[in-house]
Amino acid sequence: VLAIRQELLRSGQVFYIHNNIFTIDKVVLQLQEKLSAKAEVAAAHSKLDKNELDKITNDFYQGKIDVLVCTTIIETGIDISNANTIIIDQADKLGLVQLHQIRGRVGRSAVQSFCYLFYDKAQLLSSQSYKRLETIVENQQLGSGLTIAMRDLELRGAGNFLGSEQSGKIEGVGYDLYTKMVTEALEIYKNGNLPSGENVIMETDFNIHIPHTYIYEQSLRLEIYRKIDLAKTGADLKLVKEELQDRFGKLPEQVENILIFQKIKNLSSAKGVRSIIVKQGIAKIDKAEFSFKISFDKKTSVHLFDKKRLIQLYDFVKGGY
Repeated sequence: VLAIRQELLRSGQVFYIHNNIFTIDKVVLQLQEKLSAKAEVAAAHSKLDKNELDKITNDFYQGKIDVLVCTTIIETGIDISNANTIIIDQADKLGLVQLHQIRGRVGRSAVQSFCYLFYDKAQLLSSQSYKRLETIVENQQLGSGLTIAMRDLELRGAGNFLGSEQSGKIEGVGYDLYTKMVTEALEIYKNGNLPSGENVIMETDFNIHIPHTYIYEQSLRLEIYRKIDLAKTGADLKLVKEELQDRFGKLPEQVENILIFQKIKNLSSAKGVRSIIVKQGIAKIDKAEFSFKISFDKKTSVHLFDKKRLIQLYDFVKGGY
């Protein structure tokens, strides 16, 4: 309430994010009781009639509403220069990119803006929630969107870009296409041209990633992902492996799997393979199919199991395709 009053004292407006339509009216009443009677508080959410929602939004835009209590409906498309304080209730329940987008609703003018993140202190934050909030706090400067988006890709699905735990947009893109997009963007930025050559598109259910226990810094992990993706020969991969061992120590099985995965991509590219899709023990390689002959038991780690499958896939592409 103090943050709201401070904003109102400088004739500004406030966004109050409460992402629960069943209790949002209660929050409006509570705020109205605690604030001055002159302060106008209103709610906005997707269940309102379209005409009513348009009127509330327009009233807020014109300054007739001081505090807009709303759901994440304002995530995009709202640009009100006089609203320079945003309060996010239960911020730990929202996604990282979502938090960044919502935070971007303020600071649309030269006026100093403020974003307050609240969570229930009676409940212990999960590791994922803590990392999301930490990332938002640490990335407040202009142009931090790319860093946050990359961090979000790693946080979702326990950092597993290639496995079956993917979620959100990365599920439709995949790490393989993601690295290609990053590479192309960097080439355009540096040289003004797209890189030559075609990438083999690989969609797999392998559990492959660089664990943060091996490389803690997000930026370094992304650097290594890109170096592996750009390693187009056995010699290149050998250099990357030696660099990793020299900088970070012995390779965990997950990282060894990424190197084998890249080796398969390189071999497939040389053989003219355009795509490999691996799901539920079946690999579809263009028009050919390959079934993995390996069983998984409780004594076998997921990563070792995937390593054996990767080696089988490599042998098939090398000799049987």
